[in-house]
Amino acid sequence: MDVWAFVKGNTLLVRTQSTRAAVFAAFETEFFIPISSNMKINIRHDQEDQQFTACHEEAEIGELAYALPEAQIIDFQHTFIEEEHRGKGYAGQLIKHGIEYAIQQKLEIRASCPAVAKYLEKNPL
Repeated sequence: MDVWAFVKGNTLLVRTQSTRAAVFAAFETEFFIPISSNMKINIRHDQEDQQFTACHEEAEIGELAYALPEAQIIDFQHTFIEEEHRGKGYAGQLIKHGIEYAIQQKLEIRASCPAVAKYLEKNPL
């Protein structure tokens, strides 16, 4: 039996193929397994650089940058996740952490970053 596995977005595709030489029959099976996005990352807040940094296994894999254009206003400007870590839910975890910080600090939230704006559309405050 041959087995192949592919990751596409948040789904693991597993394909198996078997050939029985005695009866010259072959079959192929394919199934999908959702990949859980609950893999945790560590998030560090650097107030001086105005960003939240995502770390996975001690390596920096992404960031959520913000500005404080006025008192009591936070503007999330940029979200980035390293290419090999995309599609695993890390950006959502990073954005959620930043929003929770803003709420805790009683800051008005602005979303110049399209990823943050989309997150807020799907997850209204």
